[in-house]
Amino acid sequence: MNLRDTSAKWKKAYQAKRKGNYEQAKIHFLHLVNLGEVQAYVEIAQLYRLPSKDNWKQDYSQALEWYQRSIQHIGDDFAYLGAAELYFLGLGTTKDYAKAKEYFSAITDPNILQKQLYLANCYQFGLGCQVSERRAMVHYRKAAQEGNLSAKKALANYLNDQGKTFASAMMNANYFYSKATSVFKAKNSNTKVTVLDG
Repeated sequence: MNLRDTSAKWKKAYQAKRKGNYEQAKIHFLHLVNLGEVQAYVEIAQLYRLPSKDNWKQDYSQALEWYQRSIQHIGDDFAYLGAAELYFLGLGTTKDYAKAKEYFSAITDPNILQKQLYLANCYQFGLGCQVSERRAMVHYRKAAQEGNLSAKKALANYLNDQGKTFASAMMNANYFYSKATSVFKAKNSNTKVTVLDG
């Protein structure tokens, strides 16, 4: 099968998904898997995470099963992320922080910032590993430096919890926040962002 035919099949699968016809989308994605397009495993897993509707039932255990297939075949970063989140939250399986941490750690794409936030939580609270303030800070800072607002807030709270004064913690968080908003403003010059202090 040539690239054009494969592209057309991906397009059909995504069109069915966008229209909310998840069963039809799954059939298209399965056909792609049979053609060697194993990235479609992740798409099937994502379908099972969607809310139930009409003839489709949300099923986190099925999502986990499809993520696992993707991990076994190609080690896809989004499969690791999806499976790790399910283990971390106990959706479709029992909570397993050690497995979640293992999977978050396996993600190689530096642009997947959720990895940094989850790992920071693991190290801060000893979820699936020993508590390590140093490692928690490393992961919070990585995500904050990339402009993740949740990470900035978590970093400020974490610094505050560690005995830093609130002003010191907020200065540190505001530093990261100002860096992110300047990048955001540059990309979206017509959008105004307001920073609230205190």
